[in-house]
Amino acid sequence: MDTNIASPSTESVQKAGIREWVGLAVLALPTLLLSLDMSVLYLATPHLSKDLAPSSVQLL
Repeated sequence: MDTNIASPSTESVQKAGIREWVGLAVLALPTLLLSLDMSVLYLATPHLSKDLAPSSVQLL
């Protein structure tokens, strides 16, 4: 048996520190803002099209 390979039961589990949580927030916040922006645009486009009657180029 190879003693150099650690089994999952002998490995120490480290908890995430402040640096990892800040990194997660830095990645998650722009993703959240983008998803909110896309959902607002998705919901508002039919109403804008109805009220303003834009051409297809203006709608894009």
